Amino acid sequence: AESNVLKPGSRYGGSQAGSERSPERNYSRRTSAANSPAPRRDAVAGDGTDARKVDGKAFFREARARLSYEHFTEFLQNIKELNAHKQTRAETLARADDIFGESNKDLYRTFETLLVKHLPK
Repeated sequence: AESNVLKPGSRYGGSQAGSERSPERNYSRRTSAANSPAPRRDAVAGDGTDARKVDGKAFFREARARLSYEHFTEFLQNIKELNAHKQTRAETLARADDIFGESNKDLYRTFETLLVKHLPK
């Protein structure tokens, strides 16, 4: 089992290792995506009550778009501290709440749901 709960640099953001894919594969992926229904808004920043609706990759994209560079970097460091077992889930959530602030409570609730989903008590 992998010890890291969330990997923002490799799984949820940063460079994608799929750029070397064949054009045919990329084409079929684009075609499939074009024919798929648009992602639901509540999957990105829902009320945080249904873990099945939370998309971690979309969450990190949304957080990066809405937080300042400094706050997003602080948030990623917060996750690294959790993954390194240097702080508890409760401490991580408390720091995330401070980082997100009042204007991003929806992001906090979604993050809380992701932690529950990926790091049960």
